[in-house]
Amino acid sequence: MNINQKILLIIFTIILFLMLLIPPFHIHRSGVTFRTGFYLIFAPPEYYSLNIGMLFVQYLFVTTIGGILYFVLKDKNGKKRFDKTKDGSELPENSEKENMINE
Repeated sequence: MNINQKILLIIFTIILFLMLLIPPFHIHRSGVTFRTGFYLIFAPPEYYSLNIGMLFVQYLFVTTIGGILYFVLKDKNGKKRFDKTKDGSELPENSEKENMINE
């Protein structure tokens, strides 16, 4: 996991936590459902109920986007950042590194 993936993981964890802390609510009146907005989970409005379906869709959407971005930010060819020199050229393979050290 590189630094970009770690930052992404922290950001998406915070987003998921906030979505759980401030979920969507709705109310049923005369057989009709009205979306009422987002409120703190600890102080929901009276007679309102949690809109679980919308919360699930939000979680699914954010998790999908997070997963796609996680793989997009993956280092190419599985190489780590410290396998390159400052000028961008690649370091030799392990066996060549060991030969250079032993010489």
